[in-house]
Amino acid sequence: MTNEVVLPSDLEACHAMIRDLADRVSVLEAERDAALQFAFRKKIERYTADPKQFILDFGDTPDVVDAAEGIADAALESVAGYERRTQADTRLATNNSRPICPATR
Repeated sequence: MTNEVVLPSDLEACHAMIRDLADRVSVLEAERDAALQFAFRKKIERYTADPKQFILDFGDTPDVVDAAEGIADAALESVAGYERRTQADTRLATNNSRPICPATR
């Protein structure tokens, strides 16, 4: 099957067809842009004091309190023990493209 496109021989009809196709393209581009915005926009989660919102309640048993304290202590230890890495020297030697070694300066 071949889809033969019938083009009008009248110049005004051709211009009308071009305008119609340009309008269709602009509508489709707007729909595409809206779909991309919806798909990749920031997703925000928030807590509201709504009784219908799902809440995890682990209770106040000694095991739960001990576990929560242990997690808090571990988080503080990992933050306190963090050391920032030093930046590598990225200046290039004049004769080659390898970085300059600090020991050879």
